[in-house]
Amino acid sequence: MLKQNQSGQTLIEALVAATIVAIVLTAIISGVTLSVRNSRFSKNQSLATRYTQEAIESIHFYRDDAGWATFHSKVAGNPTLCLSELPNDTDHFMSNSYIDGDCMGNVIPFTTFEREAVFDAGIITDPITVTVTVTWSEGETTHESTSTTVFTDWSRL
Repeated sequence: MLKQNQSGQTLIEALVAATIVAIVLTAIISGVTLSVRNSRFSKNQSLATRYTQEAIESIHFYRDDAGWATFHSKVAGNPTLCLSELPNDTDHFMSNSYIDGDCMGNVIPFTTFEREAVFDAGIITDPITVTVTVTWSEGETTHESTSTTVFTDWSRL
């Protein structure tokens, strides 16, 4: 009786190899997808933080340029300002065109971010707390970046 040379792979070996390759590829694709999602979130979080700080700095300027009494009279009713675009100058900021109770859909131009500033001015003239919130959506999830600062009449110090 002659022995036949057996070469090649059996069907079972081929299925095991294909299964291992499929598992490895799935893990790689999942890792890349998660990495891209985290990278996009980090980028958006960074932009949102920049937009909140940009608004806080602008409000600082308007306070200093207009003077405390004028600034306080603008925000005395604890308004919510929709700041999709920052006012060009202090006079524009002091107009009532930015006051709105609901800033939904008020998007910063060429972005997916919405920005609002909520003022909390007490009965007395000092201090005023300002909370700027920037929101954005990724898929079905809404994210936000918030910055709060307290304004005082520093000219009296």
